[in-house]
Amino acid sequence: MKLRLFILTAILTFVSCTSQEEMQAELLMDDIISIKWKGSTIIEYKKDSFQLGYNDKANEYRVFKDDLSSWFTVKCSEKPVAEGQTLTVDIQWKSGSQNLKSFGKLNMVVKKTDDSGLLWLWNDTNSIGIIIQNQ
Repeated sequence: MKLRLFILTAILTFVSCTSQEEMQAELLMDDIISIKWKGSTIIEYKKDSFQLGYNDKANEYRVFKDDLSSWFTVKCSEKPVAEGQTLTVDIQWKSGSQNLKSFGKLNMVVKKTDDSGLLWLWNDTNSIGIIIQNQ
């Protein structure tokens, strides 16, 4: 019985790790400003129907659909600039008819940067990935 429980725990741990790695890999292959949660894209920026905002004093990034039906904000403890940098981040979003979702004081790691200013942030605990545009 103990062996079965151990095997089941090992399998669940392996599946969980693989899923995390797959979700993170999917995020890193994307190059569109967006927020992803548990492997699903929640909001994706579209140039013709969204606005971007940035508050440099608060290190806050905002992505809003023109009709305000979908939006997300990302407030960082400091300006994200370098791969490997760990930040404390507050995130809020609302997408369509879904209720407001909010996560506070998450540790997020800058997983990737590029020359255009895009930043890829990842939180393992909640499987949240964010691509934002540095200003």
